[in-house]
Amino acid sequence: MEDMNRLNHLTIDSGYDGAVWIGLKKGQYSRWQWSLADIDYYSKGQTQFSEFWDQDQPQNLNENCGVMKNSGKWHDYFCTTQHFPVCYDGTKSPAGRFLMVQQSMTWREAQHYCRKYHTDLASVRNQIENKEICNVAGSSNVWIGLFKDTWTWSDQSNSSFRYWVDRELNESCAAWNRSTSGQWIDIECLKECPFVCYGNPRPPTVKKIQVVRVRMTPDPNMGLNDAKEREAILQQIKEKMKANGMTGNFELRWKEQPDGKVFHKEEKKENDRKREKREQKNKEEL
Repeated sequence: MEDMNRLNHLTIDSGYDGAVWIGLKKGQYSRWQWSLADIDYYSKGQTQFSEFWDQDQPQNLNENCGVMKNSGKWHDYFCTTQHFPVCYDGTKSPAGRFLMVQQSMTWREAQHYCRKYHTDLASVRNQIENKEICNVAGSSNVWIGLFKDTWTWSDQSNSSFRYWVDRELNESCAAWNRSTSGQWIDIECLKECPFVCYGNPRPPTVKKIQVVRVRMTPDPNMGLNDAKEREAILQQIKEKMKANGMTGNFELRWKEQPDGKVFHKEEKKENDRKREKREQKNKEEL
């Protein structure tokens, strides 16, 4: 869901409210998986669930969503049928993490409800959790986060995360859609749409900063405290550096001193004073 939130906040031309391609496409083979796609939630083998199916289940007759019967056994049902859902809330204590919502809804509606108000539809990782959910459900047959589809990601990841609008899926490619608040729609794969790419984060740009002291003998009429004058000097220095072989993208700027000034009159050193005195004396003798 974190990736979904990032996608929703991408800056897209405000005048465009149509579909944007994502990397999801119908494949050839279907498989059962969980609505909660957080890989850190499951340990090795905890996404396997063959032991909890009831006898002669699943029937695989286009019944693509999972119901837990009041016996604790699972059945596949048409996703458009209505049942109470059991949600999982990762912010609750272990004793209160599973809760049944006493409102009949389709599986897709149940998924949206659980994601909006809790974490997701309930997943079953072991026999203990299966019994916990069964106890919460009481005598009701309830939706859990089990579903089956053939959709696959172009990067070959096995993420089970889905964010569909609640409608029948007849096309073979998936798109994020702004007009449905970011929920996905299925559209014909040959349609031309904008698209979103992803990759590993780029390493931060390293900037090298070098401070250089500059000694200047300005024209008496030059106002060194004038911003335009200082900018003109920088431009001359930059052109000189390029002429001397400086390449690449570099930037020059003046460094302000603590008192807010850029330039300070240089204090004359003792040797300079003595030399000036000698020169002055020589002129007088001449």
